[in-house]
Amino acid sequence: MSPPQRPDGLAGRRVDVVVVGGGPAGSATALLLARSGRDVLLLDARPFPRPKPCGDYLNPVGAQALAQLGLDGALGDAAQPLRGMVIVSPGGQEVAAPFPAGRGLSVPRDALDAALLRAASQAGAAVHTGVPVTALEGGGARVGAARGGTWRVETPLGRVEARVLVGADGYRSRVAAAVGLGGAGPRRGRFALALRVRGLHTRPGYAEMHLAHDAYCGVSAFPDGWANVTPVLAPRGLGRRVRRDPAALDAVLARFPCLHARLRQPGVAVAPGWRAVGPLGFWRRRPAGPGVVLVGDAAAFVDPLTGQGVTLALAGAVRAARAIDAALADGLEGHPAAYAPYVRWHRRRYALLSVFLGAVDAVALRPALIEPVVAAWARWPALASAFLGLIGGRAAGPAAVHDTGIGWLAACRPRA
Repeated sequence: MSPPQRPDGLAGRRVDVVVVGGGPAGSATALLLARSGRDVLLLDARPFPRPKPCGDYLNPVGAQALAQLGLDGALGDAAQPLRGMVIVSPGGQEVAAPFPAGRGLSVPRDALDAALLRAASQAGAAVHTGVPVTALEGGGARVGAARGGTWRVETPLGRVEARVLVGADGYRSRVAAAVGLGGAGPRRGRFALALRVRGLHTRPGYAEMHLAHDAYCGVSAFPDGWANVTPVLAPRGLGRRVRRDPAALDAVLARFPCLHARLRQPGVAVAPGWRAVGPLGFWRRRPAGPGVVLVGDAAAFVDPLTGQGVTLALAGAVRAARAIDAALADGLEGHPAAYAPYVRWHRRRYALLSVFLGAVDAVALRPALIEPVVAAWARWPALASAFLGLIGGRAAGPAAVHDTGIGWLAACRPRA
């Protein structure tokens, strides 16, 4: 399922918004703005489908956001609905905890990317993959400017002018660096490996989370017999060591004894070509400036323990698109204050998430506490379900769902 591609040149085009980056945040931002009647151009330097380290998991809030976008049926047979998660301790204790509300999804990232890009194109956005941005000029020049102006975006297909620029080009965002939004909080997070495994037996309808000292590993199984296995650990250079020495990968997976034993069973195979990503944990102090907004990993890159990566990308896209649409309507797109609602949401959301992740680390990933905690969850599964709700944004009930901006998505569903 290949995403749309438009072969026409770009020289001389003038649009409302240029979105740089075609991942979930960028494509959802383009989709929402196009449905709002804006002239949108989306560019991504790489062709799709592309390999992308990802947990391939949406928690129930993220799955609900996808449904509100009108894309709940767009993934076809690629997605596996999830009722809950199996949580496993190093000692082999486990609990199959149902989600407190809703269903999650296991879905390969390439299928999710293709569905979102196709929806953006169908809504009217011009989508060009394999087209890099080679230079940026104009706008506010740098974010210190009091007001922005027209952005001039250079590409191999010609120069485009835009009233607003959206950086959705990942945690090493070139847009952020080019426009002066490069200042970020400390990158002290863990590192992740994204593996594809064939033949791994899993409990139907459940993802998995394996806990260890200062490490964890997620498992998401797909309907076609493949599964995503994503160990997340502290050491730097993890990816380089594993690529040089296959035995290092076995040592990484041995941190999770129950999963390691299953991976060594006959008929189970780890596909070559695994990828590393990290450090997982930073945020931009300023996710917006005059005429420019950062979304997704370009704005903040969170530790995936909560399983909120794609969910936060979609929620951020909603908030950013709302602010951009209002700014364009009022002719205030060059004023930094026009994006203040998005900036406030971003700072509040990620500040709370940072505190919460620290608390989870202190309880769930410490040797003296892992076994007692999982034992308590096994004895009282409702506690485990409550934990899943907490890390997935459901704990506060409707208010937590409202904070993702899901209510506004209903107004941006496909028009008949």
